[in-house]
Amino acid sequence: MDGLDALLAEAAAEREVKRSPPPPVAAAAPRVAPVAPPPASHQPSSEAASELHAALKGYIAHLLCPDALDALSLALASRTYAEVEEYIVARPELSRYTLSAEVGRMSYTVFPSGGGSPVTEPGAIRAYYARQSGDAGRDGGGGGGGGVAASSCGVAELLWRAANQSLFGEVLGSLQEAWLEPRLSTCVVATASSLRLDFRDETQPRLDASCELAVQTLGASDEPLVLATTQVSVSLSPARRELRQAVDKPRLATCCIFDERILETAEAMARWEAASGGGGGGGGGGGGGGGGSGEGGGALGGLAAGIGRLMRPGRGEGEGGDGSGGGGGGGGGCGGGGAGGGGDGAGGSGGIRLLSSLSAIGGSVASAASGLAQESANLGQFG
Repeated sequence: MDGLDALLAEAAAEREVKRSPPPPVAAAAPRVAPVAPPPASHQPSSEAASELHAALKGYIAHLLCPDALDALSLALASRTYAEVEEYIVARPELSRYTLSAEVGRMSYTVFPSGGGSPVTEPGAIRAYYARQSGDAGRDGGGGGGGGVAASSCGVAELLWRAANQSLFGEVLGSLQEAWLEPRLSTCVVATASSLRLDFRDETQPRLDASCELAVQTLGASDEPLVLATTQVSVSLSPARRELRQAVDKPRLATCCIFDERILETAEAMARWEAASGGGGGGGGGGGGGGGGSGEGGGALGGLAAGIGRLMRPGRGEGEGGDGSGGGGGGGGGCGGGGAGGGGDGAGGSGGIRLLSSLSAIGGSVASAASGLAQESANLGQFG
């Protein structure tokens, strides 16, 4: 019986197994795609690159520093209308410079007295000036302004003399002092300029000018790398004896968002420094103002040299340029000021790579002046 009982028990167990529902099958775990490990963070390859990387980031922060921007605004506000008027009245060649060199190079809009369509074409602007000057001569040299002490040249003539790049000189000089960093090869470059001469209200003619600027350095590919852009504006109202100068808060470029671009630039700067054997000695500011009287260019040649000096105030007045202008320090107290970088302009990466210690506006004076001696012979009708 024991063997039979065992067989019966086994058969009963098999029946139970067949009657019982099959156990649930566990769902297979989803397959997880392999994830690549995160890339290692980029690190400067040398101490010099690390220092320049930090200096670039500090420089970018300095551009937006509220204290630095306030100081810049105060510096611009210190210039008075009387100073501008004195400078312009003493230089009658400026109106000829405006008409011969600037009207065809920058964007001008002239609103004629008595209404009418705005004048924008260079030839039409010169013709309007000739008519206006003739009318002013017949009227005894007035030119509007309602008794304003615009000196002997008349208010309209005063505005024509002011309507050129010399109007931006004070602003650009202040920006170069604030934003020039020789070791980082930074500079301020003009990208577009526009001027509006408004004579519609003969009692209150005015001049409004604006200039788009780019703050840039040389990138890793040895091409200009724009770090930020801004706009400066200058307004001149003889009737109110009013001068207004303003600089917008800089707008950072896209490259400033990605640290890789800044690091690449720092690495390139470190290589250039090593190749030049410099230790960040800086490239010097604008050096001397060129001095001289512009021989061969007559009064207009001297004028161009004077405008060049105006656009870099305090540097080499009347001296031959030796490139010894010191570089600006960083923006202390506002999130880092870069690496200092001063230097005497005798060497260093800035000496071979500095785009310019002046803006493109300032640089164009020399090229414009080279042709003024020839053009002046054809401009007798303009004064």
